[in-house]
Amino acid sequence: MITAYLPEDGRLAAHPLAAGEAPPAGAVWVDLREPGEAERQALARVTGLALPDRAHMEEIEASSRAREEEGVLFLTLQVATGGEREGLRTTPVAFVLGRNRLVTQRYADLPAFRLVPTRRLAGAEGAPEEVLLALLETTIDQTADLLERVANRVDGVARDVLDRGSHAGGDRGFRPLLQEIGRAGDGASRLRESLVSFELVLAFLEGIADRHRLPRERLDTLARDIRSLADYASFVSGKIGFLLDAVLGLVNIEQNNIVKIFSVMALVFMPPTLIASIYGMNFRHMPELDWPLAYPLALLLMVLSAILPYRYFRRRGWL
Repeated sequence: MITAYLPEDGRLAAHPLAAGEAPPAGAVWVDLREPGEAERQALARVTGLALPDRAHMEEIEASSRAREEEGVLFLTLQVATGGEREGLRTTPVAFVLGRNRLVTQRYADLPAFRLVPTRRLAGAEGAPEEVLLALLETTIDQTADLLERVANRVDGVARDVLDRGSHAGGDRGFRPLLQEIGRAGDGASRLRESLVSFELVLAFLEGIADRHRLPRERLDTLARDIRSLADYASFVSGKIGFLLDAVLGLVNIEQNNIVKIFSVMALVFMPPTLIASIYGMNFRHMPELDWPLAYPLALLLMVLSAILPYRYFRRRGWL
C-alpha cells in the first residue's frame, strides 16, 4: 500500500497511489506499508530515491542504520509495536529523506503513522524535515507508552510475588508468574533494542543537523528523551531480574519444604517399620509370640514410636 501526503491547511492530506503511479507534485511524504518488491522498485524509479529492501533494513551495523549519500539521508529504526495478547516485537522502519520529499517504508501498522497526518505541523508547512521529526517524536511517545505498560505489568507481578511469598503451604502457582516475568522481560529487551536504534539515528542526525535544516533544539530534546527512556528500561530490566530471582527462590523454598516433609515422614515411620519387621520374622523361638497381649503391645509400641519423633520435630519447628 502506497500513500502520498500533501500539506493542506497545516496538516497532511492522504492520497492513495496505485502501483507504479508517480506521487503528486506537492507530496512531501510518501509512505509504503508492507510493499511488494515490484511496488518498491516502481516507487524508486518514479521518485529517484534508492529504497532499501527488508534484508538491508534489518542489518545491525551502524553504517546501515544511518548514512548519507549525495545529500540523501537513509535512516533505519527498529520500532517496538504490539499489544497485550501478542506481546511486543520490533519491526524495521526506513526513512529516506531527499531534498523535497520523505519516503518511509514499513512492514507493520504503527500508531505514529496514523497520528502524524491528523496533527498540525509544528514547523514550516510542507517541509519533509518537519514530517520526519514529527514521526520520530510520535514514535518515541508510543515507545514510552509501551515501556510504561511493561513497567506496570512488572509492578503487578511484583505485588503478586510478594503476596504469594507471604503465605506458607499450598500450591503457589509459580508457573504463571514465571511466564508473566518472561513476557515482561522479552518486552523490555525489545524496547531496549528499539531505543538503541533511536540513539544511533539521533546521534547521526545531530552531526548533520545544520546541513539538512534540522532544528538542533528538537533533536536535543529527542536525544534527552531517548536517554531517559533507556535508563528507565534498564531499571525495569533490573527489576525483572530481581523478580525472577525472587520467584526462583520461592520455588526452591517450596521444593525444600516438600523434601523436608517427606524426610520427616520417613523418620517418623522408621521405628514402627523396625518393630513390625522384627515381629514379622518367622523364627520358632520368639517368647513374645506366646504372650496373650503381644499383638496389642506391638501395636502400641509402633504408635508410640511414631508419635514421639513427630512431637520432637514439632517442638523443634521442623514441621
